[in-house]
Amino acid sequence: MNKPSSVTALLRSWWHGLRSGPRRTARPAGLGVDGLPHGVGRLPAGAPAALLVQDEACWQDWPPALVADLLAAGPVLALAAQAGDIDALLRVPTLAQAHAAGRLRTWLLPPEAQAQLRQDGLGALAQELARNGLGPHTSLCVLDAHAMLAGATVAELQRLAGQWRRWSAARRRPVALLLPLHRAQAEGGNNLGAAVRAQAAFRHVAELGTLSGRPVLTLYRWDGGQGAVFDARYDLRRDGGRLCYDGSFSLGAQPVLADAPDQFAVHATRASVAGQRGVPATWQIADSLAALEEAARGAAGATVLIDAGVPEQFAAVAALVHRLRQTRPRSLKIIVRETEAKLRAHSEQALLRLGVTSVVYREVGFARLQKLIEDGRHLVYAGAIGSDCAQTLAACMPAAARGYQRPARFVQLAGDMLARTEAAGLSHCLVRLQLLPTVAHLDALRACRVQRDGDLVTADAQGLCVFLFACRESDLDLALSHLFTLPLGALFSSQAQDATAGGMALMLERLRGAAARLPDYGPLLEPIAAPAPREAQPAAGAGGGAALLPVVVAVLEEAPHRGAAAVQVSARPIGRRPVREEMAA
Repeated sequence: MNKPSSVTALLRSWWHGLRSGPRRTARPAGLGVDGLPHGVGRLPAGAPAALLVQDEACWQDWPPALVADLLAAGPVLALAAQAGDIDALLRVPTLAQAHAAGRLRTWLLPPEAQAQLRQDGLGALAQELARNGLGPHTSLCVLDAHAMLAGATVAELQRLAGQWRRWSAARRRPVALLLPLHRAQAEGGNNLGAAVRAQAAFRHVAELGTLSGRPVLTLYRWDGGQGAVFDARYDLRRDGGRLCYDGSFSLGAQPVLADAPDQFAVHATRASVAGQRGVPATWQIADSLAALEEAARGAAGATVLIDAGVPEQFAAVAALVHRLRQTRPRSLKIIVRETEAKLRAHSEQALLRLGVTSVVYREVGFARLQKLIEDGRHLVYAGAIGSDCAQTLAACMPAAARGYQRPARFVQLAGDMLARTEAAGLSHCLVRLQLLPTVAHLDALRACRVQRDGDLVTADAQGLCVFLFACRESDLDLALSHLFTLPLGALFSSQAQDATAGGMALMLERLRGAAARLPDYGPLLEPIAAPAPREAQPAAGAGGGAALLPVVVAVLEEAPHRGAAAVQVSARPIGRRPVREEMAA
């Protein structure tokens, strides 16, 4: 009996639809963002849409524009979780006029009532709205639906989402539910959790957020003019109080640039292409950093090529990179090319944290550079950008000190650099070099030539301690061999090294405990002129200095300490020692 009844009901519904004629096509309502391509700038009709708002700045922009677009297509009922959201809407003159004319009506739906919907369902709310005049041609906008979904179980989410879909399908106007993620976070919630719940519950999900100080609209699932759109991100700008499309968009969970009007344009400083043949005629060459910044003022998906220049120019280059990344879409490619000098590892890391897409080393030829630019036209910068350029640089820069330091000062400087650069992800090395019995501390220190800020050396009871700033462990042997004018095997019997934060902290703590009993060799170390060219004569049985030492990748136990008065100064130069004679043999 059930089956014929259901078939009869279906036929009656079909016949009634034929008699009543075709439905009147509803005027589409905008999404509150102007100029979006591919027909994605409209709210769906007949299906609820979840609109996530990432921060307060976006919250100030989106709800008024969204309600204005809904009003352009018909009357609107706005439900607010708090009276302040209604007051904010009515401060907009056009919305206040619509409210006075009865085209915009507002209700309060407090968080407690929203939370009750998870258990009671939408039936009572739908009946109450219908009794108060919510007709099929009135759009519904819930200004803050966070409390409706927060804390919901999987079963409650599925039931509530199904009810929203069925209720919306019977209507001809859009239903929009805004979820201010920043409020959820302020209340101790989780932005990611709220976004995941929204995507699990609704079939149309969009998010407005801020990247590098610029608004960005992400459509996780949406209907466009040519079908469904997934993981599409559109760069926006603010224009006359409205959000507008800025010309570039990317696709994918890991964004890839899909289109931009200047995707194939290249802006370069003259120094970055100086002396190169075959520079493409389409490249726009600027004579200075200021001219380059002006040329890239309206860029969206272009490539900007900057020369690193001399070390004294680094601060200006870093500031320009940061300004470009903060003011232009993330689809802008920023490449810094080494030209006159090599960038240190910490300088490269600072540029990457400020927004550089890539750093091209001096050894890379111009043909390879062109290929890198062509292959990277689709790239979208996805890293986190520091809001303050000076703070970002400070987190990557070494201390303004180098060479020998008394033990207590060594511990302080190295500890400060470790703590300050931890967030930047820089790698450092701390090494303890055990002296040969025939080598005095002062002779080893005089053979040490430190050329870079942040590289420090001190002496403990049995050897030297060396801190190398922004030195990866894989580069340690080469760095040590450049640090001393003699092969390491002529000075030291072994080395203990550590590149982990915990291991370096332990080594520094042990040195701190012994610092009061250790001598200060500073007064005995006279200023040393620039190092002479290193002898090419290899050590016996080896091709390099560092390879002569037995390496212990661990923290050595603290050796017995000599008294502060037991400073041994060798009367003979290092060159006359037996070890040098062995090397000559």
